Amino acid sequence: MAVWLDADLRPAPRDWLAIIADQPVLMISDFAEFTADGGVVGAYRVAQDCGFEMNLEALRRSALSISAFALPLSQKSRATIGQKRRDE
Repeated sequence: MAVWLDADLRPAPRDWLAIIADQPVLMISDFAEFTADGGVVGAYRVAQDCGFEMNLEALRRSALSISAFALPLSQKSRATIGQKRRDE
């Protein structure tokens, strides 16, 4: 199952993370710092380009698997929450 948590959602996406955490749910959002808060996939837009970052620790906790081909597409993969991004 996949769930899109819109940045304008109330309660905020970070509140939903506590409810859905550790469930087999692919959580995706455009909420700022979504992956740092424990979300699996954070979507973002820079000018006309769209991208995403992945939180591998959150993905592991969700017990979901994702194609190895998707990982290189992620611009800012996080091995663990709180770890610096590759581009920082």
